[in-house]
Amino acid sequence: MPLLTRLVLASVLVGSLAGCAVKRGQYDVPDVPLPTAYPRAPAAPESVPTAAAGATASAHQLDQVLPEWWRLLRSPELDSLVARALRDNQDLRAAEQRWRQAQARAAQAGADRLPQVTASAQRRRESAAGEVGGSVTGGHTPTRDIGQVGLRADLRLDIWGERQAMYESADLQQWRARFLRDEVQRTVVANVVLAYLDYLSFDDRLRVAVETDAAVSDMLAAIEVRMEKGDATLVELEQQRAAVYAVKATIPTLELQRDEALNNLALQVGAVPGALQLNGQGLASLNFPTVLPGMPSALLLRRPDIRVLEARLLAADADIDTARTRLLPPLDLSAQAGYGSQYMSRLFEPSTLFWNVLASLSVTLFDHGKRDNEVVYSKAVRQELVETYGRTIYSAVREVDDALNGIRLGSRRLAAQRQAADASRRAWDYSRESYRAGAIDHLLLLDTERTYHRNLDEQHVIDRARYRALVNLFAALGGGVAGAEALPGKGRRPTAPVAGAGTVLDVAVPAAVGQPRMLGTRGLIKP
Repeated sequence: MPLLTRLVLASVLVGSLAGCAVKRGQYDVPDVPLPTAYPRAPAAPESVPTAAAGATASAHQLDQVLPEWWRLLRSPELDSLVARALRDNQDLRAAEQRWRQAQARAAQAGADRLPQVTASAQRRRESAAGEVGGSVTGGHTPTRDIGQVGLRADLRLDIWGERQAMYESADLQQWRARFLRDEVQRTVVANVVLAYLDYLSFDDRLRVAVETDAAVSDMLAAIEVRMEKGDATLVELEQQRAAVYAVKATIPTLELQRDEALNNLALQVGAVPGALQLNGQGLASLNFPTVLPGMPSALLLRRPDIRVLEARLLAADADIDTARTRLLPPLDLSAQAGYGSQYMSRLFEPSTLFWNVLASLSVTLFDHGKRDNEVVYSKAVRQELVETYGRTIYSAVREVDDALNGIRLGSRRLAAQRQAADASRRAWDYSRESYRAGAIDHLLLLDTERTYHRNLDEQHVIDRARYRALVNLFAALGGGVAGAEALPGKGRRPTAPVAGAGTVLDVAVPAAVGQPRMLGTRGLIKP
């Protein structure tokens, strides 16, 4: 049969086999039912009021706000710290390298779909010349030298879709590595902001403790003067001294907590602990932005950890197809051509040309269920990922709802605590005047001192918790990274809603340090 006829028949055979390919044409991400909105999200107002007088409002699309949400706090120092962390954080750098590794693996998998061509050049000496074990005459074994150069091409025809499935799996794994890198960035940004808030809060509380120490120390000096005049008792003197040193005992603890927060922040930004210097002016220097009402729950689908599982799910689908194709016989093609001769001077003569073509089809008859169980294993892996995917999404919904609840209740607690601190401060001022006038005893004075210090310290604790809830909200929504495009390939892909032209986020200018902070003007998201 002529060679051309055989090649045509082989092409027809390969085409018919390709029609039996077992690889599926698309992979779907499973649907997970979500509520239309978060239960504790603030209700949208009937109208959006203008910004307060003297405030500068800026409107942002939500998809523009989330990647750099920390800028809403209006702190240039925090902005520089986050920028430094995005540049120097070691965990983020390591995640970048893992992404590059996955990209290299995907490129390798893509190369496996193409023919592999190798060039060879060899010079060999063999003995005995002619047939091995033939008759040899004389006192020595005859030898001969052979030189050979050539090209060889090898290709496994992807008639079942195995190589394509392997490539798609590797490509999706590199997307997974990219999302893992984004997840590290999301976490790093949140940790930097949290560490900065901790530092400012502990610094606020330390400032309160120092101011209280100065006040009670002044009162101790006044009691000592009264003691010399006989207007105070020794009991009052020792009680006031105990109050002074009780306040002094809190100062080292707060200094330790502040320094630990600073060291943690240094670690997050890639600096040596102890080398970071801050000029923070307390939580009162920050702006607390308005929580957006009406946020759709599907917004959290932009979170990198959810995108990681999407990519892993689709890769698991491709792994199933890879395992299924390996149940079928592979078809390998090999072609080789070159020149070979015993004499180097005649190596490239037409008479020394050689070539060969080889087609190989191999079938495994018995493997004791090894490949069948690989399919079972791949399906079980995917089903596990389906359950993990749903749980991760519902955990994200819980995180957002908890953060919204923390902001809502924290704001109420803070407003009430500020009232308590203001009232206890007035009571302390009145008690000092009354004590100097002899209208009250020293025990009542001490009680008003402790109450004011405790209420003011608790105010800073509540304010810190409220800010941490705000950070948790933005982090839970996937803030800190830009939204990525849909994963490649055919099939269902969940997409997060993108904010439209009606999305408004107005942020008020921060109040002066030491003054009560006003909430920003209201924002509105139109679903």
